[in-house]
Amino acid sequence: MNNINKYLLVLVCFTGLLISSCEKDSIEFDSPFELNENESIVLQGNNNGLTITLQSVNDSRCPINALCISAGNARVKLRMSDNSGAETFAELCLGFCDTGNNTEDSAIIRLNNNSYTVLLKEVNPFPELGKKQDKKALLIIRKE
Repeated sequence: MNNINKYLLVLVCFTGLLISSCEKDSIEFDSPFELNENESIVLQGNNNGLTITLQSVNDSRCPINALCISAGNARVKLRMSDNSGAETFAELCLGFCDTGNNTEDSAIIRLNNNSYTVLLKEVNPFPELGKKQDKKALLIIRKE
């Protein structure tokens, strides 16, 4: 393999890495994705530019290495907005919540005459005593 072919191969690999690292900036409907606190993504397939932001995670679930009286819950607050400036908010909960013991939670959101179902599948990592953890939410958004 001559030097030009080696450089072309390196360039192709580097370009592929750059493209895959930007993948989280844009997610498709009905595809699971994770968001960190204060992170946003734009959903593809929507000409309104639907943006989802994970504003906060409040995780009071009983840590793995602890004995607790209550199992607790994990609540996430989401902000949804579009290119027109319209926005709405949702709060979803896993664990012992107002609606019972949720293994997942969903909400129907209306924004500019469009309806979306937001599904919260997981909040990770599960709490551990003595560890400060950056939280992530596993979500799915469906356009209705």
